Order: sequence, then structure tokens, then C-alpha cells
Amino acid sequence: MKLKELQIKLKSLLSPNINYDNLIVQLGLNQSCNGKCKFCSINKLIEAETQKMPKKWIYEYLKPLYPKMSLMSLTFGEATMYEDNFEFAKWICENYKNITLLIETNGIAFDEKWQKLACENLFFVHFSLNSISPELYQETVWDAPEGGDVAYKKIINNFENYLKLLKEKNMEEFNPSCSMVINKDTYKQTFDFLEMAMKYKVKYCCLFLDAKETELREENNEYSKDIYEIIKNLLEIERLIYDKFFINFKLFIPEEKLSSLEKEVYEEDIEELKIKHKKYVELAKDRDIWAEYYKRKGKREKDGKKPLELGEDFRLVTPLHKNNDGKLVCFSPWKQIRIMPSGLIDMCLFRWDEKIRIQNIKNSWNKVFNGFWYKYHRSIFEKCNYRGCPQNCAQKYQTNNYKFLENKELRR
Repeated sequence: MKLKELQIKLKSLLSPNINYDNLIVQLGLNQSCNGKCKFCSINKLIEAETQKMPKKWIYEYLKPLYPKMSLMSLTFGEATMYEDNFEFAKWICENYKNITLLIETNGIAFDEKWQKLACENLFFVHFSLNSISPELYQETVWDAPEGGDVAYKKIINNFENYLKLLKEKNMEEFNPSCSMVINKDTYKQTFDFLEMAMKYKVKYCCLFLDAKETELREENNEYSKDIYEIIKNLLEIERLIYDKFFINFKLFIPEEKLSSLEKEVYEEDIEELKIKHKKYVELAKDRDIWAEYYKRKGKREKDGKKPLELGEDFRLVTPLHKNNDGKLVCFSPWKQIRIMPSGLIDMCLFRWDEKIRIQNIKNSWNKVFNGFWYKYHRSIFEKCNYRGCPQNCAQKYQTNNYKFLENKELRR
């Protein structure tokens, strides 16, 4: 077979071109951070060649993408620590009303000007709180002999002030979400943290297993008996309040072990579970995931933003994609792009090509989304072929978080 014929045949096996509208973009404006979290794996897992992204890339090379974005997440490093990042976020709000901005922050520098910008422009804001008190934050989170308790007080002050601002503006449906990393040092705080989050009436609560401690790239991870007891209890609580308050806790848990725990939980007597977890049932009684989502959806669309599906609305949850057979598959090669401060472009943490960089493609974005790399992955993911992905990746196994999406009684 001639080379040209082979190329034609290979091309026919790839997925068709897409228009890549409604993009979800994770943008790393900087790699640096003003926090000192012991469990932070960002420098270990992603490239750190460049601490800050050049302004030319942000304001020129990325510009063709902005009209196509539905959601832009400012992530990786701590975006709020730089004034020029604030000016960029403000510029996006003024010029691209179609974009919903998401700020992932440790909260230390999420001050009044960021709070005001976020409130006025319907941001998603996610706080990495990670603890329930200044003392425990210093002991279990802060990787320095001192300063953690002071940092935590700043974080909680900014967090509470933002909640107060949203309440004053009658925008509590835009309350921030929050998260905690669970590991051998922090796990005893898990349920106190969940209770605290629910009392604050956050949008949802994330409880991440420590990626460093669980060796993210390993296929089969072993966790302590205590950690699995926590997961089992979280599954029980989820069963009771899944349509009222969302708890995201399945990231980095091996699917086989999660499935066995779920089976065990769904065989338990639900009335006994209601008694066991009465506290959380009570805290969630006035909540409604769908009602809150529709409030946000209506206000966003009135503001000119592109509509977001429920799975996209809960951004730290994996928004899965339906393939041609109606099965839920990883959405990344259809809708997601991640751009590091160094210019490296990928579709997820585990799928990249060293040659695909901002400085190489400049603004030839069609060559990315309809080039070999993205088209190849759309083709194999359509067939649920995830060879090369870690077995415990949330993109593959978070379908359980979407049971309520398929429940027609909850749809409006």
C-alpha cells in the first residue's frame, strides 16, 4: 500500500472534525502559589518551566479561543496573588460575556476586589479550605514551622466575606464550593469538615484523596482501613442526599473497590441510614441541586453567558460525554483543553504531545482540535478504549456521580 493510500485509510479511522464550540478551558496563568500545602503535587505532576504565562500568549495567541469558551478555569498556580491576573479576569468579563469564569483559590489573596468582580460577573469560586481550624491547618496542612494559623484566618475571613456579599445581593445559589484533601494527617477531620461546609451552605463539597499519598499513576492503590470506612460512610450519606447536596469524593479511588463498597451500601436498610446520618439529612433538607442549578442557569443566560449543563456547572466533577451508543465516556477530546504557563497544551493530565504548545501553534487552534492528537483520542474514547489512562481516573469512573442526571423524576 502506498504511503498516500495508507494516510487516507488512517484518516478514515479517525473521528470527524468538530467545531469545538462551548469549550471548557483550564488556563494556568502562573505556576507559583502563596500557599504551603504539604500535599500539593502540582510541581510534581505538571511542567513548571515557566512561572508566569507571557502576556502576548494571553492577549494575542489565545484570543481566537475566547468566543468559543463556555467555561474558563484559572487554575494550577494561585491566580489571585498577581495584580495582572486580576486585570486579565476583568478584561475577560468586559469583553467576553459568553465565558463563565471559575477561580480555584486557596483564599489567602481572594480579597475584596476579587470578591466584587466574582459576584458581579457570576463566577464560580472554589476554596481549597482543607481544614476546620487554624490550629489543625498549621498542624496538618501548612508545610512550614509557623504561619499556617495566620493564613487560615485570612482564608476563612475572605470566605465568609464572600458568602456575606452574595447573601446581600440575593445570589446565594452562587455560593462557592470548597474542598479538603484527605490523607493520613487530615482524615480525622473529614466529617467535621463536611458538616462545616454544609452549615456554610456551600454549592458543594469536594473531599479529595491525596494524589501524592495514593500514587496517582498506579493501577491499584491500597488505602488504610480508616480511609475506606470514611468512603463507605460518604457513600451512605450520598445515597440519602444525592439530589439535595453534592459531595464529590470519588477521585483517585480504584473503580473495583468503589463498586464493591457501593454494592454493600445499596444493600443497607435506608431507614437505618437515615437515623445513622440524621445530622446531614437535616442540614440538606432545604437544598435542591436542580433548583439551584436552574437559578444559576437563568441568571447566566440573562447575562449573555453560554449555557452550561449540570455536569459542567459542577466543574470539579467530570462532565462526561455521551458517545454514539448513548454511553457516558470521557469528554476531554471533545470539549476540554488545558494550557500550562509554559505553553504546553493537553486534553488531560495524562494525554499530551510535547510538540503541541502555544509558542508552536500560535493561533492555529483548528490544527489542535482537528489534528491527529485530539481526533485519535475521540476515536478511541468513542469505543471506551482508555488504554494508557490510570485505572483510578475520575474521567472514566465518575458515572456514579451522575445517577441523578439520569433520574427523570428530578428533571424539570
